[in-house]
Amino acid sequence: PDNVTLDTPYGEYKLEYHYDEASDILMVYRTFALRYGLFDAIEFADFTNFLTTVHQSDRNSIMLQKR
Repeated sequence: PDNVTLDTPYGEYKLEYHYDEASDILMVYRTFALRYGLFDAIEFADFTNFLTTVHQSDRNSIMLQKR
């Protein structure tokens, strides 16, 4: 899967995949942080879009095959 980076007023999310061919190791790095703040109710849709994107990215699958 592709790497995902989100930086919004509501939080930050990163999902990164690194494959090292020499050692045949796949590493996955994930960071997630919500920001503290008071937001207008009109921004609720943007906040839920941020959380939905995080949720969908976390549910991505990786298929590993033996060589």
